[in-house]
Parts: sequence; C-alpha cells; structure tokens
Amino acid sequence: MCRSTSVACWRSRGCWPSVGAPLLPGGEGITESFTDKGQGSVSCRLSVDGSTVLYFAADVTDRGTPAVSPDDDGPWRLGNPELVDGVGDVTAVADRGAKAAAECAHAGQPR
Repeated sequence: MCRSTSVACWRSRGCWPSVGAPLLPGGEGITESFTDKGQGSVSCRLSVDGSTVLYFAADVTDRGTPAVSPDDDGPWRLGNPELVDGVGDVTAVADRGAKAAAECAHAGQPR
C-alpha cells in the first residue's frame, strides 16, 4: 500500500493494483474508500482530487439472481451494454463500465 496520496506515487510504484494505474487521471491526491456491504459483499471507490474515478463492487447474491442481463438497469445506466464472452459466467460491457457474474460459494452455500 502506498504511504503517499500522490497519484504519481501510485502510478510509479504500482501501489494500487497495477492493472488500474493506467486508468487514473492526473491529479494531486488519491483516496480509496472500502465499504463492507455485509454478507460477503464489498465495494471500493477510488477518488483523485475528490472526484470518483473508479468504482469496484463484489456482490454475493442468491443463486439464480439475474445479476447481468439485457434487462438489468445497472449496465443500461452505463450506456449501450452488450453481452460479451470471456469474463465470469456472463458479462455486459457498456460505454462507461462493465458488470460480470460468476457462480461461487459463500459461507459454504452455492451462490
């Protein structure tokens, strides 16, 4: 974890997951905010100079919940979603984001 809040530090040292570093805009300060949403679900919001630039969430839902579908409001809010292959069991990629779902086990229960 980077001890500095400098965007340059995070980019140069790879303190934040290196896959996300090229996505960061220029700026002076970076902050991350983690939220435990309960029952295995978490989210992380990454901000540069007070503006949210990336948001990640991992949600545990009941098995059979249609987490990603053409009728799901989430991908539509992100603009023009298309179902694609390659990540998880089902994935939608939109203009301003993506959403993927995969079966897993949480607390010994299939999800």
